Amino acid sequence: MNSDKAIELEGTITMVLPGTMFRVALANEHLVLAHISGKMRKRFIRLTIGDRV
Repeated sequence: MNSDKAIELEGTITMVLPGTMFRVALANEHLVLAHISGKMRKRFIRLTIGDRV
């Protein structure tokens, strides 16, 4: 997917799921399932509940 067609939104992590998956609450009160990028995985960046992504 081209970066010009990507949809970028900001939200807050509400639940940490197995397999580097996260439940994220958006500003419009929708919930989405998200995962970390490869660079974050390679550098062992940890996300916790309440982090803004």
